[in-house]
Amino acid sequence: MGKVKGFTLIELLVAMSLLLFVISGFMIAMANYTLLTVRAKTFEYAKDFAESVKYTIDGMSSDHPLFNPSSFPKDWDASYCDVAEIACGFEVEDSDRDLIPDFYDPYSGKNKPGGTYASWLRVYPSNDGSCLCNLGDCPSSFPFKCRVKYGNTYIYLALTVANVMNVKDPSQVSAKAIGVTVWYFEHRSGKYKEIRSVMFKGIEGKL
Repeated sequence: MGKVKGFTLIELLVAMSLLLFVISGFMIAMANYTLLTVRAKTFEYAKDFAESVKYTIDGMSSDHPLFNPSSFPKDWDASYCDVAEIACGFEVEDSDRDLIPDFYDPYSGKNKPGGTYASWLRVYPSNDGSCLCNLGDCPSSFPFKCRVKYGNTYIYLALTVANVMNVKDPSQVSAKAIGVTVWYFEHRSGKYKEIRSVMFKGIEGKL
């Protein structure tokens, strides 16, 4: 009768090590895929939130208190836009040198959780998710929230406002420019992510 050959202890250990290596690689790949999926869905949710705010603003009158503070920061009370260059004066300054124009920057200094909100914001989030107002003549209520939650991530909203002057008649405001910034800090990495845009609301009879 022939001798039955089996596996040695070393061969079993090698086989188990290879199996564990394959399983751990698969688990890491699955974890990374799940994280990327969550991040992508969070970004899409933030985009939808930004669009809903913009839709609401689009339906509001230019004489709404929200767009008419009693004071403006910097020179935003009298800005001009170059149609040919598609650029506006209020988009130039970056006072904290973080490569984000102040008009779209919710923080003064580093953009990090718990950072200091910038003094140039017209609207910014409170701790309970409602909106707070700066620069005087604030509305009594807001038609949107300034903080929403998606999964484990808080998504925030801030607005800025500038007057756009009429080039033909510099004494007249022809439009209101509203900076809309929606941002969050990426799950795990804590990286600052933003969606920013500017909306223009014409002053009736002056465009």
